[in-house]
Amino acid sequence: NTGGMGAYSPAPVLTADLRDFVLKNVLQKAVDGLRKEGRKFVGVLYAGMMIDPKKGPQTLEYNCRFGDPETQVLLPLLDTDLYEVMKACVDGTLDKLDVKFKNK
Repeated sequence: NTGGMGAYSPAPVLTADLRDFVLKNVLQKAVDGLRKEGRKFVGVLYAGMMIDPKKGPQTLEYNCRFGDPETQVLLPLLDTDLYEVMKACVDGTLDKLDVKFKNK
C-alpha cells in the first residue's frame, strides 16, 4: 500500500465484471454487515484495494473518508453536484438521487 503515489482514470484493469464483483462481494457485504450490527452509517466508505492477478481483488483497508489521491481523479468525473450527493446522504435520500458520472 503506497498511499499518495498517484491515480489515473480510466483504469483499464477495472472491467465491468470486476466492478460488479467488487460492488456485490466487497462493498455491499460491508454495508450489509454494518446494518446487521445495527450501525447506521452515513457518509463515504472507502475501500482501499489491490488487484492480485492470481487471487483477484484484495481489500487492504476501509476508511470513513474519501481516498487520496483517488478522489482527485474521480470527483471531476462526477456530473451530479457533490453538495447534492452529500446532502442526500445526510437526509437519507441518496437512493432517490440519480447520481451521474461523465463517461470518460
